[in-house]
Amino acid sequence: MLISVGGYIVNLAVYQAVFRLIINEIFDPILLWQLAFVAGVLLNIGGASNAIVLYFTSTEYRKAFKKNLTILAKLFGVKVSIKVTKVSPMLPTSSQKKNIE
Repeated sequence: MLISVGGYIVNLAVYQAVFRLIINEIFDPILLWQLAFVAGVLLNIGGASNAIVLYFTSTEYRKAFKKNLTILAKLFGVKVSIKVTKVSPMLPTSSQKKNIE
């Protein structure tokens, strides 16, 4: 939540600075666009971080994410199940040891 709100505040501050620079005609329009672009990227990162934070901090949200991601995976034809093969070492029995010698 703090990252998201911080993203909006940083975006607002950068846009206010950009508008002041436009009024004072200090920078050219391309540089102003680049500053606004950086603020937009920071805003999107702040907004997108909510899903990651909720996934790792809440079991209820984690269950909901897994449920919906499973539905999406089935919709797109991605295999969801994971097969695990148990591997154990093959130790020779006493009769096999005699045959080896």
